[in-house]
This record gives sequence, C-alpha cells and structure tokens, in this order.
Amino acid sequence: MDKKITFIIAGNAGSSIKQTTISKTHLTSLFFVFIAGLIVTGYFAYDYINLKFTALNIKEIESRAFSRQQEIESQRKQIKFFANEWCFTE
Repeated sequence: MDKKITFIIAGNAGSSIKQTTISKTHLTSLFFVFIAGLIVTGYFAYDYINLKFTALNIKEIESRAFSRQQEIESQRKQIKFFANEWCFTE
C-alpha cells in the first residue's frame, strides 16, 4: 500500500483550514523534478554568465588588436618617411 502524507494549511484567524493528501511516490517524484529544474536552471545561468564574460573578453581583445594595428600603421608610415628621407639625402 502506498503511504500518503497529509498537509494541513491553516490561515489567519477566521479563515478555513485546508487539507491536501499526496502519496509519498508523488511527493518523491515532485522533489526530483524540482531538483532537476534547479540543476537545469543553474546550468543555463552558468552558461549565460560564461557567455557574457567571453563576449567581454572578445571585445577587450578586439580593442587591443585594433590599437596595435593602428600602431603598426603609424610605424609603417614612419619607416616609409625615413626611407624616403634617407634616399633623397644621398
């Protein structure tokens, strides 16, 4: 025989008392569904936070790469300038 658990809910003064009965099997099933839901929610929260940090890191890396590319372009212009200046002075 399936054992049952009875929940009694008492409200404020003057309100009715409510009672509900559920089998231990159903209660155990609900517990495991609840835990599975927490695990899935936790995984998605972790994945979302990880994705946000990754996107932030990508933006930072792109910014550094752009800055370095500008520095390289500036250095190339200086090299061309000095190369042209050196050629004309001889």
